[in-house]
Amino acid sequence: MCGAPRRGRGLVYACPKPVHIPDLLSAIEKMASRLPAIQTAMGQASPHDVIMSSCRWCMTLFSTHVFETVLAGDISNGDLKVGDQLPTEDGVIARFEVSRITIRRTIQNLVSRGLVEIRRGKGTFIAAPKISQDLKELSGFVEDMHALGRKPTARVIGKAIVPADVNVARQLALTRGERVVRIRRVRLADGVPLSFDETYLPLEIGKKIIGDNLRVEPIFSLLERKYDVPLIEAEYKLDAVAAEKEVAMALKVKLRSPIFRIERTSFSTSNRPVDYETLHYRGDLVQFVTRLVRKIR
Repeated sequence: MCGAPRRGRGLVYACPKPVHIPDLLSAIEKMASRLPAIQTAMGQASPHDVIMSSCRWCMTLFSTHVFETVLAGDISNGDLKVGDQLPTEDGVIARFEVSRITIRRTIQNLVSRGLVEIRRGKGTFIAAPKISQDLKELSGFVEDMHALGRKPTARVIGKAIVPADVNVARQLALTRGERVVRIRRVRLADGVPLSFDETYLPLEIGKKIIGDNLRVEPIFSLLERKYDVPLIEAEYKLDAVAAEKEVAMALKVKLRSPIFRIERTSFSTSNRPVDYETLHYRGDLVQFVTRLVRKIR
């Protein structure tokens, strides 16, 4: 446990952070619900052995909860910062006086909460919090990052004029083989690669945009402010995929890592498609949020 007994006051443990009593009660309830199963599994074991087995299980849960509460608190109040490495198991045991199984359960809980990440061969590190993107309105990457207080930048991988394949032609209401402009970029937030974007534009407007500085000027802003092409609405398609080689390299993630893939076609006036994009967002750093209204029937 964390801390030591206090003299004259019984076995009272001094924990660095307060224990959430409802969670402790829940653990005790789970222990009680397991008693019949434990007794059955232990066969002829005495009631004392059954109770002691259940208590050890409950105290493991209690220790895990306390340790997890301490670490989560250190992360939330800034004592542990993004990129900081957690102490080794031996270091944790020395500080908190907990078992290795408690440490490992706690780390797995923190991984599932997105608070830490395990890097093989290196250790356990504080993870960057996920970026939440709202899907309530049409907005660009730069606008989204500014709204979240992040610094957006871009790295242009390539700009080219290419023939439209069947899908691109359909999205932009063109003929297959008709020339379009393709722009590939890696979008970063605070210097961290977040999205790999492949954008297709009709040739007339695309030829103008590839001459602009796309490292600092977002395409949405260029369309609307410089070339007077208003963006009215967009169609979104979102699915989960495994990162292929090009995407994994661009985003600096492992091959086959989970990725959000978004197909977005943006429309101007008269329902004219002017921008078709395939966006690949890192699944470990981004979450998408929306709010749905119940339709009264």
